[in-house]
Amino acid sequence: YFRGPRARSTVIVDGLPLQIVGATVRNLLPERYRRSEATLSGSGALEAGHTGYARLPSPVTVSRRVEALEDGGLVIEDRLVGSGDHRVEILFQLGSVRAEQEGRAPSFRILDAADRLTARVEFESQAALTFGLRTGRSFPEEGGWHSPRYGARMPGLTLVSECVLRDSARVRARFTFPQG
Repeated sequence: YFRGPRARSTVIVDGLPLQIVGATVRNLLPERYRRSEATLSGSGALEAGHTGYARLPSPVTVSRRVEALEDGGLVIEDRLVGSGDHRVEILFQLGSVRAEQEGRAPSFRILDAADRLTARVEFESQAALTFGLRTGRSFPEEGGWHSPRYGARMPGLTLVSECVLRDSARVRARFTFPQG
């Protein structure tokens, strides 16, 4: 589990890992499928992308932009460009917390063990998103786990947003954290 994509806060296309676990990407994928790049802007935003899903019959390019906001918040924007229909999962590993959806809005409150608000995340996308909360207890192969120290594996919470990609999509998650 910890070597696969479901252990990360990442984008998964068609249920497939970006790389083939247990082998080096360099040995198994041609160069055109291994290209990735990252840039850091003057505003403190980091953008990275890869062509790992170019190997699909209908290729998909994935990029992620992470920006720290002046108010202490964080924006994570995933851009997917491809052709044909693809099932996309965007995972956020949250660890030992609890989450609840705020009404019917694409917004979640993240609470600690004492039910104190630790973060809020709001989603925005032109794609029709569905959401799920998974834990290692409920989905052993794909749910959330975290390792607070070497050799320890504890169930954790994973917030998953899913959509069907038709050509391209942009999914924006804005994390805000209470002050004080």
